[in-house]
Amino acid sequence: MSKIGNSKSLKATGAAASAVLATVAAEPAQAQAAPAVPVFVAAPGVDVFTSADTPIPIPDQGTITSTIDVGAGGSIADLDVEINLEHSWFGDVDVMLESPDGTVVELFTGVYGTQDPDGSYTFDDEAAEAFGSHATLPAAGGTFTPEDDQLSDFDEKDSAGTWTLTVNDRVSGDDGTLRYWRLLMTLKKNAEEELKDLKATAGTLSRMLTGAGTGNVRASAGNSFAARGQQGSIALSQGNGAGNPTISTKNGKLTGNTYTWLSVLGTGAKQGNDQEYSGGGIQIGVDTALSPNVVLGMALGYNDMFGDTPTAKTRGYLTYAQPYLAYNRGPWSGALSFTYGKANYTQSSAAGIGKADSEIWTVGLSVDRDIPLNNQSALTAMASFHYGEERVKGKSGTLAGSGTNILDFSELSTGVRWSKATANGSYYIGLHADYQKSAAARAITGRLDTDGLSGRLDFGGEIPISDRGSIAAGFDYGGLGTKFSEKNGHLSFVVKF
Repeated sequence: MSKIGNSKSLKATGAAASAVLATVAAEPAQAQAAPAVPVFVAAPGVDVFTSADTPIPIPDQGTITSTIDVGAGGSIADLDVEINLEHSWFGDVDVMLESPDGTVVELFTGVYGTQDPDGSYTFDDEAAEAFGSHATLPAAGGTFTPEDDQLSDFDEKDSAGTWTLTVNDRVSGDDGTLRYWRLLMTLKKNAEEELKDLKATAGTLSRMLTGAGTGNVRASAGNSFAARGQQGSIALSQGNGAGNPTISTKNGKLTGNTYTWLSVLGTGAKQGNDQEYSGGGIQIGVDTALSPNVVLGMALGYNDMFGDTPTAKTRGYLTYAQPYLAYNRGPWSGALSFTYGKANYTQSSAAGIGKADSEIWTVGLSVDRDIPLNNQSALTAMASFHYGEERVKGKSGTLAGSGTNILDFSELSTGVRWSKATANGSYYIGLHADYQKSAAARAITGRLDTDGLSGRLDFGGEIPISDRGSIAAGFDYGGLGTKFSEKNGHLSFVVKF
């Protein structure tokens, strides 16, 4: 049906008509330069293919096709489509997409009547609203599901070949232009590629959580000496990561030979707005004195783990045992600990769900020297080293057949901490320089910035609750000067026998 009110006709008769037609024929067409196609910055793991044969005029009561050739392909995990067009009567227009194997998905047909689109619209099955569901045409730049069909019809299809977008103007009186269109394609990864994401997450989480556990062991060994009366009137213990230093002048001394502690800890890290890693759990330990200057202990820990990246979400848990040996004599103290643990991971990505197991071992070494100051305070020079390896093995799902991979990580830290005792407890603040190197960053180069030198600030304190117990809490903020920020917090309970 012709839309007279919207027609764009020129009426003339006789000689006037001939003159007009002659003038039009004599004047060359003035081609308008096509607007530049904006660059599309896709999320990691998304391949972008943009039409090269556009812009194409959409003729009145005509049909056009535009194609995109995708070369080396793979199995599609997710497909979105962006279309940029203008038209003077949107109700005329139907748009459909055809895959290389002949599967057709209609994006919309005859929507928004007399309104005239001018811009980009993205079609994504995960959008909240369908295109055509609004009373009026939404502003350009929005994302919608197709009007009735689903782009998931292309899932599992081979991406390679020629993709065809068809635009049909069904009614006379109006026309428009298809400026460009894009395929935003996520392919299923093979097991080896899936493992890269898991390596980055597993390596980051295991380094953070075993580091926090090593810090707690280091701190608790210092607290043990304090409880045994080996550090005079001011008992200092130095932590790393989630470790808690303690100055104790009020608690009763250890009457037996057993020192027991329980710590609840949480840790988190973030890079930008799209990469987050976190974990939390408990750690319990006990030690006994081998001599006035040496204690031997054992800690057990459990942690939940979470990792969210642009391409995958990972959940898991870690259990570990951590024997430790600590030394204290005069202003000098030190601790040596070993960790052995096992972890399980479940990773969800566009390709599906995969499961993996891992074995982890680490070693931690620390050396500290106290410098007493006036007014029941002290300055402590601190140095520590933490090294570990994780052996990750894919078990099932998208990680089946990925084999066994070994991740390594190392941390070197040096710094200074000021501590002060009061009648009701103690508190501290410290500043440290950390150097990290990890296979997690190497697994997805350019997306994870954990390696290198950074700063760390920590603070906390302890409150005695009886002659046989106390509560300590602390927080540290690391990654200063880098894109990768880390936060650790802990709450520790101590019982002495």
